[in-house]
Amino acid sequence: MRILVTAFKPFRAGGNLHTNTSELIAKAISGYDPTAPSGEFRFLSGGSKLEAPLKHHIVFSPEWLFDVTFSSADRAAQKIQTFVEQNPDIEAVVCMGQGAEYDSFHVEKFARNHTGNEQDMAGVQKTGRICARTPPHELIESGLPVDHMGSVPNTSVNYSPTDYLCNYLFYKVAKGVSACRVGFVHCPLSLYKGCNKTMESILDKIVSGGQHTHVRSHARSHARSHARSHARSHAAQMY
Repeated sequence: MRILVTAFKPFRAGGNLHTNTSELIAKAISGYDPTAPSGEFRFLSGGSKLEAPLKHHIVFSPEWLFDVTFSSADRAAQKIQTFVEQNPDIEAVVCMGQGAEYDSFHVEKFARNHTGNEQDMAGVQKTGRICARTPPHELIESGLPVDHMGSVPNTSVNYSPTDYLCNYLFYKVAKGVSACRVGFVHCPLSLYKGCNKTMESILDKIVSGGQHTHVRSHARSHARSHARSHARSHAAQMY
């Protein structure tokens, strides 16, 4: 099984967030090596050495690291869609970002057609609907087995979509990609011992979770109501 993994670069250059844990974790679990010619890196169970037979492998390289800007997210969504269309063996896309107030991993249940009022790193602000052609606050359910993924220790499922760049990218990718499953995982703000293994275990759950129906705008009404009513109270600043 091949899984495309993406991540974000640091949020505030020269500020209090010099690194982005999603970038660090993506590099670690993929076994990223800048000298490798292919730009693709097999999933290493345990993150340290090749083990056969491999259950799946990750597709990741620096081209899948995105700036924290809306324009970069727009280009990223189109790039991901094109890559998946040209590589039908990609069975899942896992976008990763950093939760500014999270101390554990959060698997996003929904992406929402809404952006808040926070500026990106370029000073650009986009507020309101991400896609003008679809209803405000439309929800797209993750195509990944989120409940299965959320069973990993130090991991939970988030039912309240965020309203910044992580949600922006997740919504655009989920809206545009129909050839494979798409989901989003927020990484903790600070790395902890064993966090790379946690992410590896989350990806393992995608493999063992089996096929999952990709539900778009017509998610169950009670789940939609729950997500909306708790979005503001539970969503921290994150991207």
